[in-house]
Amino acid sequence: MPGSANIRAFALIFVGVFGLSDKIPGSENPGVSVKCQSKSDKIPDSDPKISHTNHRGVFISQPQKISLFVDVQNIYSTCRQAYQANFDYNKFWAEITEGRELVSAIAYATDRGDTKQMEFQAILRAIGFEVKLKPMLKRKDGTSKADWDVGIALDVFEAAPLCDTVILASGDGDFGMLLARIRQRFGTGSEVYGVPALTSDLLTREADKFIPIDQRLLLR
Repeated sequence: MPGSANIRAFALIFVGVFGLSDKIPGSENPGVSVKCQSKSDKIPDSDPKISHTNHRGVFISQPQKISLFVDVQNIYSTCRQAYQANFDYNKFWAEITEGRELVSAIAYATDRGDTKQMEFQAILRAIGFEVKLKPMLKRKDGTSKADWDVGIALDVFEAAPLCDTVILASGDGDFGMLLARIRQRFGTGSEVYGVPALTSDLLTREADKFIPIDQRLLLR
């Protein structure tokens, strides 16, 4: 059936992020509601090179296990809009991996089929990223986008039990509820990298730590 794959994907996200037993506040069952942790419940900041709290709440002195997810299209457009510059993936990689154990690193990009894009994707792979590609789709309003939201959410949710901290480079507010859910379900912390003026308030509120993309992470 046309669209059945998309329906199944969204169903998986709904089950994973919301849980089968959770009810949306205001639903017909007033006795059960979705509970998101407050700021005070979030995993405390610590030096990843010295100690951290793992997903079971145990304080240990081993390097943090991290999983990295980059919304390439969002990072490109926000950096260009705010700074008229490109994001420096080499500096970013060095910053987030220092003193930490990298479990996985995925960059979500668009498949335009042109040489410059292919060269850029080769650079990402050389740095250490797994690069996932989607073709550009034209919307009814004439704009084009390779919509990776569902794919990113699925990968983050699957990676969360295997690491201590999820690092997300994106300004998209759609991921705010996802970060709240992985903290509640698995005790997994989150860090968000984004351009301050173009990052959703919801996303920065739900992240345990927000790191602004500024001049230090831009190509010169």
